[in-house]
Amino acid sequence: MEPELDYAFLADYATVAGDRLTAVGASFTRLTAVSVPTQIPFSLAARVRASADDEDFPLEVRVTSPDEQLDISTEFTVSPSDAKHPYGDDRRVGVLITLSLNLPMPSFGLYTVRLLIKGREVRDLKFQLLPEE
Repeated sequence: MEPELDYAFLADYATVAGDRLTAVGASFTRLTAVSVPTQIPFSLAARVRASADDEDFPLEVRVTSPDEQLDISTEFTVSPSDAKHPYGDDRRVGVLITLSLNLPMPSFGLYTVRLLIKGREVRDLKFQLLPEE
């Protein structure tokens, strides 16, 4: 079974404890700041479905700013065999992932957070950075 993204969202804070995902301020599409450049911490949360017997695979997260002045990516290895509690005849697992981000935000506008599994883009999440009113 090829790994598939089940869901992904941005949150003020997200963490995984055991087999549970906890998120605060989930699924935002806008942030505000007094001025730019700035830094605002936030989290990415996701669940990837795979077979517990699948080999490890790469997951890449790439963040770009409106003017592409910021283009940062990180890649890490997801290990389905580490997930707890396979279910069904095909031994599926839901691998929970969180990533805490605290990136420089050089300008106001639309930011994009892309998720790639095995080099294939599976989701892009966008948020506006707006001036505080």
